[in-house]
Amino acid sequence: MKKAYDLALQHRHSGGLLNKAFQRAFNVAKHIRTETSIQRGSVSVGSVAVELAEKIFSTLKAGR
Repeated sequence: MKKAYDLALQHRHSGGLLNKAFQRAFNVAKHIRTETSIQRGSVSVGSVAVELAEKIFSTLKAGR
């Protein structure tokens, strides 16, 4: 979102109201990340898949 917003700013495709909305959204998102544990979990489907594979393969190795 930030990259898209920055690109819109560079090309002057955003107005005052939209700028205020984006700044507020970014501030709220930062507050949420700071004040909650929401960022502790996996951040992508790929990282979840890796965690699951590690659990499965370590279980298979233990069963040998």
